[in-house]
Amino acid sequence: MQVADRWHLLRGLALSLEEFLLHKRAVLSKVAATATGDGERPSGSPDEAYGLSTAIPLGRPYGSIEGPAEKRHERLVEQWKKIRRLHLAGASVNDISEWVGTSPSTVYRYRELAEPPPRPRYRRRASVLQRVAG
Repeated sequence: MQVADRWHLLRGLALSLEEFLLHKRAVLSKVAATATGDGERPSGSPDEAYGLSTAIPLGRPYGSIEGPAEKRHERLVEQWKKIRRLHLAGASVNDISEWVGTSPSTVYRYRELAEPPPRPRYRRRASVLQRVAG
């Protein structure tokens, strides 16, 4: 009987993928060069030492979770405004939910709010290791 845990499965997958991509490096470089329009890379590029055809951006697309959370909250405020406007105009809950594209329970909840829903604050949860060490 053979047993593998998540770490070993992911490790094996990563090694296999790395080996496959190393074998296809020449083909990938050609495709990348034709996709960018230039046939060769400038000399002295840091990517050249590792055989990479394009620079890999590091880090998160947003500095933190705040960027996407702010956009989501703006959408919720707009949804609240639409629901309130339709409710004050005398539309039924089912009509509002159909027009706005949300559930009737959301309409019931938002139509009673006098101001937009507050934006939740996210914080990182402590990991198991931090709880044990603390």
